[in-house]
Amino acid sequence: MISIRIKRCFFSIVLICAIVISLVNKSHKGFQISTAIICAPLFLLFLLRLILPEIKIFDDISKEYSLLSPIEKVGSLVNLILIGIWAIAQIYCLM
Repeated sequence: MISIRIKRCFFSIVLICAIVISLVNKSHKGFQISTAIICAPLFLLFLLRLILPEIKIFDDISKEYSLLSPIEKVGSLVNLILIGIWAIAQIYCLM
């Protein structure tokens, strides 16, 4: 089982890659590639849960923000900021 910190770090790296792709391409192609970078891992995890429900990937995630450790809270905040930057980069690509 992968720890939540590693999962958050991986998601942050994926977000950073998507942001860079969006800002470098500045076109509809950059928008599409960036969206694919974000959606592909989430889609694969969804398929994995459908095909192999006995594999529990997200069992150790706290459901409430108040139950998260301080490091998990920082990781959540960083990911939230990165998601905001990614959304702005996507809008920039479409202009």
